[in-house]
Formats: sequence, C-alpha cells, structure tokens
Amino acid sequence: VLVTGSEDLTIRIWELGVAAAVKPLKKEDGVEEDVNINLNILVGHEGRITALACCSDQVLASVSHDKTMRFWDLHTRHEIDVVEAAHDSPIHSLEYCETREELATAAHEPNVKIWCSFKHSLKMVLTGHTADVTQVKWCKFKTCWITAADDETIRLWDTEGVELSKFVFKGESMTCMYVDNKHELLLCAMIDRAIRAYELETGDLVQKYKGHHDMVRQLAYVEERGQYLSCSWDKTIRIWWAPKGKGHEARTD
Repeated sequence: VLVTGSEDLTIRIWELGVAAAVKPLKKEDGVEEDVNINLNILVGHEGRITALACCSDQVLASVSHDKTMRFWDLHTRHEIDVVEAAHDSPIHSLEYCETREELATAAHEPNVKIWCSFKHSLKMVLTGHTADVTQVKWCKFKTCWITAADDETIRLWDTEGVELSKFVFKGESMTCMYVDNKHELLLCAMIDRAIRAYELETGDLVQKYKGHHDMVRQLAYVEERGQYLSCSWDKTIRIWWAPKGKGHEARTD
C-alpha cells in the first residue's frame, strides 16, 4: 500500500491495483444521503499533515501542524492513540528507527523529542541547537540520530541523547535530508537550491549538486543504479550520480 498525508487534513491509504471501498448510501426519511466515505481515509488531525512513519505491527504514526502525534491501526483503519501537545509549535518532521523502536519529532523549536514507538511515551529530549530544528534522521551506519537546524549546524547524537559531534553547513536553512547508508554520506538540500553530500566523520563536503531552480523538497537513492533522485518546487525530478565510494568524486557523465 501507499500512504499519503495532505494539507486537506486527511491521511489516505492507497491499495495499488485495488478499487477504493466506499460505504453505501444512507436512507433517512426516504431521502438518500450521500455519505460515500472512503474506508481508506483517516480523519482526526486538525492541521496540515506534515510527516508519516510506518512502525512495527502495522501501526502508522503521523504528525501535524496541530501539534499532535497520532497513531493508527492499518488493519482496522482506526485511530488507536493521540499524543496531545507533543510539541509547543507545529510539528514538521518525523523519523522512525526500527531497531530501537523509537520515533523522533521536530517542530519549530530548537529541541528534538525521542518517543517510544509502542508505548507512545516520551523517552528523551535532544537539546543543544540554538535555533529551530529543520530535519531529524536516524543514521544506521553510525547508530545515531542526526539533526539539522537554522543555527547552521548538523549534530550527531548517541542513543542516550548525548551530543557526539557537530559541524557547520553552508546554504542557509535545510529543506530536506537523506542518509546514504551505502556510501556513508549525508545528503542535504538547502534553501539555496543546491544539494550537498557530507562525510559525517569529518563534516567535509564531498559533492555539491546544482541545477534546480526552486527549493528541493525530497531526496532518495536508487541503489541498483547508483543514483540520487531529487524533486523540487520547480516541477522537476532530477537524477544525479552518487559518489563511487568514500573519498571519490561523483560521476558526471
């Protein structure tokens, strides 16, 4: 299935190749009432939905500008829990760590919160940034959390919430971030529309990709082809060669 969240306050579950199921029309006082409610539409958030994460046991987590984190059973399509006021400001980032069964959330504030994904309880808060955190990701190859903020620093945190290291990045605010576990790099898109690949051990810039004419909103890696994908508000999807390995330049052909 494919799951999407939207500014229309709904989460939609798309079963690829299967027609959407709808409830039949009601009849009240002999008049048919059009209540064609798609069973694969999850309703509950009161603000735009900004991020989703699929957890274990077919549980979906969602965050929103309504400052809540909600949990949904993908079997029954029902909400099973809600964390009210998970942050004091609109939440914009959510990341799931399967090995530790943890969720990380970031909002328009300097702190990141780490939650138990099955108890739905707060485990710890990552503090140290001096401006709003824009991105949070789990790094599998270093077993740590990575955060980026408008203080122009990228910080690494161990599983106990202790800051391991930090380095300064250029390009103003970060719009999206991707951890390339194969090449052990951090891929970052900035407001300046460029994409930068960093070596996490040293913070060195490995590669800079330029070509988009508006902000980049998502990044991905196609391992079979050794290529990065980026999509932007300039209405294009662009393909880039990933570096061949640590210490090597990316292909340009």
